[in-house]
Amino acid sequence: MQIDAFLKSAAKGQFDPVYLLAGTELFFRDKFRQALVKFYLGGPDGEVAEHDLLETPVRDALDDAANLSLFAPRRVVWLRNADAILPKREGQTSGRHSPEAVSAYLARPNAQTLVVFEARLDEKEKIARMEKALPGAVKVELERPAVEDSARYLAEEARRGGYEMDPRTAAELVESTGGDLARACKELEKLMSYAGERHTVTAEDVREMVTAEPAFIIWELGDSIGRRDRRAALERLEAMLRDGRSALPILGLIASHMRRLLRAKAGSRQWFPDEVRRQAQKASLPVLLRALDRLHQADLELRSSPPDERLVLERLIFDLAR
Repeated sequence: MQIDAFLKSAAKGQFDPVYLLAGTELFFRDKFRQALVKFYLGGPDGEVAEHDLLETPVRDALDDAANLSLFAPRRVVWLRNADAILPKREGQTSGRHSPEAVSAYLARPNAQTLVVFEARLDEKEKIARMEKALPGAVKVELERPAVEDSARYLAEEARRGGYEMDPRTAAELVESTGGDLARACKELEKLMSYAGERHTVTAEDVREMVTAEPAFIIWELGDSIGRRDRRAALERLEAMLRDGRSALPILGLIASHMRRLLRAKAGSRQWFPDEVRRQAQKASLPVLLRALDRLHQADLELRSSPPDERLVLERLIFDLAR
């Protein structure tokens, strides 16, 4: 189930007894929780009991969920770090976490209580194992949306706050926060305060106030190089320099990214983000090998104390995107 579908069901008062939250986008996690509090519990005074499954055996947490409340007609029992119930390998036991206790509760859930298993996972194999461990639980996906979808959410949040923000500015804010929508919303609050009586958040405000996330810029830089878009690649380099990063660490980030692309291209079974795999598919093996040679040359130039380190990096980007 997508988060939007859950929010529509919640607004109609339609709930299932057990949910599995799978994904890493905290913005949507918070939206899910707000909907439970508003529509299931009837307001902020409702009871939410929290357990961390890294500390509490799942049997004890579900015993709490099975108990009837004397003070409230409905409760929410929220179980953090739910992937702790998974054994390290298939066929092993999960230590103090009892799969029998999970199965018993799922077979007869408490009608007064809604249970949420929160697993911050983005690996499909582990998510599939969580679904297998929680038969009957309704999975709600908390995947990070595409940049344009995140930008739309941010523009809507800005309008609710009485501010305007065009799609391009919203997209730049998404990119600057590494695609983390929860962080982008927190940054938006600061940007609206900074904009003040202008009631408009601009791209210049974002560049002035928000420190860009290097990993996301590197992905964008790699994608620009793959498209042979020198201008966009140089803009990404400029963003990193503008944030005060020096030449050698930037070169190290680029080299690390290129090595990940090469391993992905060679068919390594190591886990890589989807963005890395997509970029690796677009690049040929000879091109990636030549890129590593060119990075080695740039490393030697930077370590020989050139008069202009920026020029070394710009020439590197120009050559990689050629």
